[in-house]
Order: sequence, then structure tokens, then C-alpha cells
Amino acid sequence: MMHDPNQQHGYAGQQTPSTPNQPPPPGAYQPPPPAAYQPSSPANFQNVVYNNYNPGPQPVVVQPGPTQTTIIQQTQPRPSSYLGLAIFTCLCCNILFGIPAIVLSVQSSSSADNGDFDGARRTGKISLGISLSGIAIALIVIAIALGVYYTSDAYKLSTYYYYSDSYGR
Repeated sequence: MMHDPNQQHGYAGQQTPSTPNQPPPPGAYQPPPPAAYQPSSPANFQNVVYNNYNPGPQPVVVQPGPTQTTIIQQTQPRPSSYLGLAIFTCLCCNILFGIPAIVLSVQSSSSADNGDFDGARRTGKISLGISLSGIAIALIVIAIALGVYYTSDAYKLSTYYYYSDSYGR
């Protein structure tokens, strides 16, 4: 078999001269026969019948996917019971006002635990008022006691003045 250098092979992008009796080499582009190929319009594909069944145009039903509902409960901030202030009042300032302030403060915390935030706020404010009153009364009593002590003769008698005259007496 002789190799003809003028013969073109069917590489990509090259056309092979074909004779009517000889098929093109494998891998070469083969155009369809002109009479057999007829392009069809998209309208021809709308009413295609498969196995004698043509349901006609079908409505498109869009259903929402599964949804998830998230409920966010915003809780009110817990009202202050002022327990620390009540304990300070009881131990450092005024026990007569401190004990009722502690009792009301504990009641405020109990009301908040039960979900009664209005009652907890109310008793907390009463505890705050009693604690501040106890502190104010204690400060007033201390101020009066110090004023009386330093302006009376007791202060003067408690201090010793050493007086000596020029004669050593």
C-alpha cells in the first residue's frame, strides 16, 4: 500500500474529499442528508402524543415548602429586689428598718420567681424605700448625737486642759 502525500486525512477541522461510493473516514464530520433534515419549530413539540395519551395543557401548582415557625418570647427584665441594700441597712445602719426591708426583698424575689413582675417591682420599691429611710434616719441620729456631744459640757469635761502659770502651780 502506497501512501499518497496529496491525500488529506480526517483530522479535526479538516475535510476529507469523499467520493460518492466511499464513506468518510471515522471521526470526520458527517453532515446530514439535505432532504432528510427538516428543523422543527418549538410549536411542534407542545402537543406531543405519547402512547395515545395527550392530557392537554397542565396547570402548574406551586406549594410552599415546609416552614418552621420560630416563637421568640421576650421576657421582661427581672426587677431588682434590693436585697444587698436591705442587708447593709440591717447590719450597719438601722436594724429596725433593715429587717422589714429584708423580708420585703425576699417577697419581691419570690414574686418574680412566680412570674408576677408587677408585684415583685412593687415590693422591691417598698424595700428600697424602707432601706433608704433606715439609712437616712441613722445618719440623722448620728449627726444629732455628734452635735449634742460636741456642743455640751460633757465634751469640755472629757478633755483635760493643763494649765500652768508662771509660778508652777
